[in-house]
Amino acid sequence: MSEPTAGQQSIRELCEELLRTTYPDQDEDWIGEQTAAALVRITQGGKYPDQVDNTPPSASEIHAAAPINGGRRGARWLLVAAAVVLCAGAVVLAETMVTAAVGVIVPVGLGALAVLSLVATVVTHVRARRENLLSCRVRIDAPVAADVGEAPLVTEKGKTVSLPGVVVVRVKNAGGQDIEPRDYLTPLSLRFPGRTVVSLDATESEPEKLAGVVEKSEDFTKDDDLVTLPKIPLARGDSYKLLIFLSGHPKGEPEIDGSVRSGRITTEQTKRPTGPTTPVWTGLTAGFAATLAGVLLFTNASVVTPRPTGVACGEGELTVAGSTAFGRATGELAGAYRAYCHSSSISVRTPGSTEGLNQLLAADDRSTRLALSDGPGPRGIAGLAETKLAIVPFTLVASTDVPVESLTVNDARRIFTGQARTWGDITGNRTDTQQIRVTGRTPGSGTRRTLNQDVLGLASDAYNPNVCEADTHYIDTRCGFASTEELLRTVADRKGAIGYADAYDAQQVGDEVRLIRIDNREPTLEAIRAGYPFWAVEYLYSAAALPEDSLAAKFGTYLRSDEAAGTMRRFGYFPCAELGTLCENR
Repeated sequence: MSEPTAGQQSIRELCEELLRTTYPDQDEDWIGEQTAAALVRITQGGKYPDQVDNTPPSASEIHAAAPINGGRRGARWLLVAAAVVLCAGAVVLAETMVTAAVGVIVPVGLGALAVLSLVATVVTHVRARRENLLSCRVRIDAPVAADVGEAPLVTEKGKTVSLPGVVVVRVKNAGGQDIEPRDYLTPLSLRFPGRTVVSLDATESEPEKLAGVVEKSEDFTKDDDLVTLPKIPLARGDSYKLLIFLSGHPKGEPEIDGSVRSGRITTEQTKRPTGPTTPVWTGLTAGFAATLAGVLLFTNASVVTPRPTGVACGEGELTVAGSTAFGRATGELAGAYRAYCHSSSISVRTPGSTEGLNQLLAADDRSTRLALSDGPGPRGIAGLAETKLAIVPFTLVASTDVPVESLTVNDARRIFTGQARTWGDITGNRTDTQQIRVTGRTPGSGTRRTLNQDVLGLASDAYNPNVCEADTHYIDTRCGFASTEELLRTVADRKGAIGYADAYDAQQVGDEVRLIRIDNREPTLEAIRAGYPFWAVEYLYSAAALPEDSLAAKFGTYLRSDEAAGTMRRFGYFPCAELGTLCENR
């Protein structure tokens, strides 16, 4: 075997470099094999037809290499139809919400335009996806230059290959439909003006066998400056590459010709096919949807929901203040009411039961305020009306190191009045030397008042006014914590601590604190009926003579509705409307 000439060595190096660049995932053995094959074709250009098996591929070989699945079109149409229905449904839902908020004309118009532009977007996109799109792109077109002093490359016939060059072309079905042989109206061809095709090779393909089918096809030919490609079937995404060696000086860019049924051939880089007007319709859809969303937000209709029967909407502003225990439930109820009635503005504050009543009494316009109290306020307050909403269960809470899980009423009284100083005083175990640390709420707290009156049996606080400063048995009991959250955090962080809270808030803390039973009873409705003492009725206070069309009157009515009762139950409260005479006892 003769040694390669300097010119052939230059061609080999160029081939190897081109192959490494074009096929970065292939190993060196493959690169070497392909380079050797390419050199054979280049140096024996006159005998190129003898280098391949020209037996035409059979129909089964073609189908195996490029399978065509014609059954996917119907499934795609079903997916498209489903997408249109879902998107249109979303627009109609938004339109319905806005209609409830601002009337009919604007939302209906915007909704109709949005739906029409959405349909146009989908139709133009689907039409584009149904179009045949055959991509034929020249990926590499590079000259092969020999160094000074190197021998020119010659063919077997002794003809000098002047100005050698190499071209890499990728052919791909870039459309949304399979291309079958009958879809080629004229064959795909490539012309290289001023140049002569020396060697032609079909290489890397997807699927892998496709390149072999191309090379074996009778229509895969070269003639002077022309390469003609066969009419082979290409499923969506199928592709193959051509490695073409040429001689001569190019006189212009390569010319690509051919035509396909219901589509086109492109030489540009292709992305997911879409119609030329699809971006316009997409923009219009987005614009109409954004405008509809803007109306939705501007009118506060983003929370508009169908209004239940019996819920009357009021307008204006309302402040509801009072109980911290009932604060979370009140906040959710106010939010639900605002969702039904977008013209209402309800502010919920939790300064405590007594302070809430004081603010209502001191208001210049009592028709814009409501107060919530754990248990009844002072009897005989002139000018106020009261409504019993629900039973609020409370519980004792302690730090997790406390050696008890249940206390008798008498033990609780001894702890909170300071008669028991260590937990051993309660358990009778001398090793329980941990000091009892009592926590409490501010004197205006309805929870504190309920503990004193209904559990401890005290007419008023029995705490020394100076215990905050003088006695470590108490943790801010007299000056107290303004909120349930502060108290629960303190109990969780202090060893030997005990306090109290509404049962729902205490349960949300989880295992950070221990819930202490009273007389071995937990704060359930059954236990309350059986004598569990630590509970209160939540009272709603309002001005005695509220205007019927006022927001305070209508929100007060909503708090007595079935829907509000359901919300209260989720927060662990028991609506009075369902309890008969039980609420009348407090």
